[in-house]
Amino acid sequence: MKRLFFVALGFTLLFASCVKKPDEVPTGEAKVRFVNAASGTEAQDMYINGGRFLTQSITYRNFTPYLGYNSGFNFFAFTNTNTEVVNSGVDYASAIDSYTTIFQYRNLNKAIIADPIPDDMTLPPNGKARVRFIHLNHFLNNYMRVTAVGGAEIVPALSFRSASKYFDIDPGTKFIASGTGITNAPEVNINAVAGKIYTVWFSGETEMELIPNLLIQN
Repeated sequence: MKRLFFVALGFTLLFASCVKKPDEVPTGEAKVRFVNAASGTEAQDMYINGGRFLTQSITYRNFTPYLGYNSGFNFFAFTNTNTEVVNSGVDYASAIDSYTTIFQYRNLNKAIIADPIPDDMTLPPNGKARVRFIHLNHFLNNYMRVTAVGGAEIVPALSFRSASKYFDIDPGTKFIASGTGITNAPEVNINAVAGKIYTVWFSGETEMELIPNLLIQN
């Protein structure tokens, strides 16, 4: 019995000497902004890990500036202003120096949800601007497409809840958004300037319209 004890003890010591604690993941500042893309909502307050993140509230189709926070695993939430009842929230793990936009919007069942979309801050080539497109019209369960005015089709098919890749464009380029059944889609003029990065997200109050909303990333 005594011999077995020492054998077991030796195994325990050997095992303990081989097991290492996992390396701690370094954290630092990351940037996030919030967009209220959910139609029919009141003004929204924003929270991170249960703490209110900004004193101002944002109404439908409005957004915050980029704000600094500690990278790593965090819980982001939207509430009706001056309440702590979560309308939508999402867990998200971010890297140091990353940029993210948290969108609150309605899904095809009209439920309010939140999704993070990473923002690529890589500058476009000299003399170019950069743009991407996001489809968030919950009435339109159909593909939309984007064409440059007087030019080629840029995005042939963009489904609901999807973001396109980034495209390098000439300054001043304008766009037309379209899709099956769309009768109201105004020309999209983002006043593109060389060196700038843009996100255009589309909302709508019916399945027949696409309303462009502009976010400037830099």
